[in-house]
Amino acid sequence: MSNNLRTLFTTAASISLFVTQMEAAEVFTAEQTKAIEVIIEKYLDHHPEAIQAAFQKALEKAQEEEKKQAKKNVIKYKEQIYGDSNSPVGGNPKGSISLVVFLDPYCGYCRRFETVLKNVAAKDKDLKIVYKVLPILGPESIKASREQIAAHMQGKFEAYQEGLFESAAGDREARLVIAKDNGLDVERLKTDVKSKHVKQQLQDNTSLAKVLGINGTPAFILGDNLISGMVDEENLIKMLAHMKEKKTS
Repeated sequence: MSNNLRTLFTTAASISLFVTQMEAAEVFTAEQTKAIEVIIEKYLDHHPEAIQAAFQKALEKAQEEEKKQAKKNVIKYKEQIYGDSNSPVGGNPKGSISLVVFLDPYCGYCRRFETVLKNVAAKDKDLKIVYKVLPILGPESIKASREQIAAHMQGKFEAYQEGLFESAAGDREARLVIAKDNGLDVERLKTDVKSKHVKQQLQDNTSLAKVLGINGTPAFILGDNLISGMVDEENLIKMLAHMKEKKTS
């Protein structure tokens, strides 16, 4: 159940609980309660938008609370987010603006967002992109994610990721062809995917995503803000410009 739906049900349950408690406390007589119910029913019949407005307000409040909590989590786990030297890096490794992105190798939106990231990094030479591989789409995503981390051990993370995104490789053999075509030592890759380093890195990424409340990809962190989903090139450039303004102000 999504958070929004959960909020709707919670709101409805709260209204029901209030009415029940009001009746239990015998604030009104039976006749008064009946009269109030008739008035409310007539009002809602003539103004159904009132229910929608109330639910919308509850949703907005819940979403605002989620944003606040997400920001607190980012601040709390800042070292794990930005300070992990084992994470692959794209763009300018020495850039002053860091964007941390969680991607699944088989996620279509991740593929599109990676194109956005590359285009923006080509224009903004101060952008450092930190990659967190996060498999959420099943067994093949997990296997491909392990291979991505193993590719990073050969300094070929971006090349291998780009090959995966550009292809329709759905199994290990097809992915190994991509690895070979992108200059990886395939035999070493087969060995490295079983290593403790790869297992630990994937576990660290998954654990970090969990405490941050990330349950889908792509998701990215810029400053203290967690953004779920992708944004287009124009909006990402605006977000980066805003970050730079904050740093210089």
